[in-house]
Amino acid sequence: MTLHLKNISFVAVPKTATIAIEKAFSPYAKNYTPHTHEPVDVVKRDGGQDCLGLIRNPHDWIKSYYLYLKHSPYFYSASSAWGIGEKTFEEFVGRFCDGHHLWPEPLRLQSMYLLRNGVITDFIYRFEDLPDAVAHIGATCGQMPKMSHHDVSPECDVILSKKMAYLFEGAASEDFDLYESGADGVMT
Repeated sequence: MTLHLKNISFVAVPKTATIAIEKAFSPYAKNYTPHTHEPVDVVKRDGGQDCLGLIRNPHDWIKSYYLYLKHSPYFYSASSAWGIGEKTFEEFVGRFCDGHHLWPEPLRLQSMYLLRNGVITDFIYRFEDLPDAVAHIGATCGQMPKMSHHDVSPECDVILSKKMAYLFEGAASEDFDLYESGADGVMT
């Protein structure tokens, strides 16, 4: 899902509208490979240009990840080595916080995609500012394709205990800091 477009590259952070952006902009990408989530240092090295990414409120992000995995026939299956089976949201977040989980792709913090090895994404938008991020990508690469929704997690009321929310906030503190630093929209 990493996109190297004309004059800008997109850093795909899972569960931040990456599939919608991929579907819209992939026809204009150079050397496009689907289903790839690479951190900014790799994206910048391979693209050699400014990078843009999105960050989601960490509480909403982990909830969306859980619901995505929970409602996927492949990931949910109790017989699958990758499945989350009957794990509750509390158990899922607990596993994330201890670093013990079984799903196939590494469930990394959002900040691990957006800043790594001393390299930071040039433009970081909050997930809520998706239209502005898409407009930025479109204006920079000279293409403005039609966007549509893809892979939207189902609505479901899942909550964490105060103790688990506190543990998660500690485990994802870099994400919370990065998200809060973007109070005015774009960050550089």
